[in-house]
Amino acid sequence: MAQVNHLLVLRLLATTLALSGCATMGAPELRTFEDRKPLAAPGEPRQISVTRLVSKLPTGHRVGTSSGGLLCVPQGPMTWRPGLDEAVTGEVITVLRDELKKAGYRVPGQSGSLFEEASDGQADLLLAGAIKTVTLNVCNGPQGRSSESSVEIEWQLYERRTRSVILTAMTGGTAKSNPGGREASLDATAGALRNLLAQQTFVAAVGSTVRAADPVYPSLPLTVVSVKASDTAAAQQLWCPLRVAADGGARRRRAARSVRRGAGGRSKGRGHPGPGEPVRRRRADPAAAGHLRRGAHRLLGVDSGR
Repeated sequence: MAQVNHLLVLRLLATTLALSGCATMGAPELRTFEDRKPLAAPGEPRQISVTRLVSKLPTGHRVGTSSGGLLCVPQGPMTWRPGLDEAVTGEVITVLRDELKKAGYRVPGQSGSLFEEASDGQADLLLAGAIKTVTLNVCNGPQGRSSESSVEIEWQLYERRTRSVILTAMTGGTAKSNPGGREASLDATAGALRNLLAQQTFVAAVGSTVRAADPVYPSLPLTVVSVKASDTAAAQQLWCPLRVAADGGARRRRAARSVRRGAGGRSKGRGHPGPGEPVRRRRADPAAAGHLRRGAHRLLGVDSGR
């Protein structure tokens, strides 16, 4: 009887191993990336915001194996849910923002105030990533769910001022989680970001505050003119004859219009000549003209003589 039970155990074990081999066949290999410590953030880093992660894997792509039971026996494949070039949603963006805060970088809404608007439009730099490869193995055991994962991400740092990508880098991360802990894929993604923060090129890009120089406009020459009291009196004397001449010209134009509108005889307008009558013109006063000319010369600084 004992021998029969022993044979049943062997057959069951062989069957389990066969199923395990079928379940793990074609599964991607878990990669190991170094978990580097982030470098010190610059003294005055520019504000940076993690905007999105996109998938570079098609929907249904196999990323690992799902196991279960006390011995974590493989049961089937783990497949990728997001589609190609689709955004990876969920907790991952919050995890990446927390990593930036812990490293000393400025992110929108980092104060934690409920009244602060955590808008990406406030940030000087935008950080995004494209997931190139993923491995995720999970085990649903009696004590809970455990997992192991590796991820490789291509990062791009975008600068609003120049409207260009100022940094591109490829990093990876590896993580394992205990039963009941956080999904290992989140910790692997955080490890990939820490490896990015450990690069000197990233620190230099975030800390750079070089801005375009302000435009320099040429100075315009300025001439100061001093006006004397005598010049003011001359200007007043010059203005009076000009006004008299202007008023006389206006009267003559009104008289001519009245002549053209008249039907015969003298015009009804006061002092206007009738049809056929010569228009009397005021003769210029030589003394007034000379006074006007000397006043203009004094304003212009010209010696007019007598």
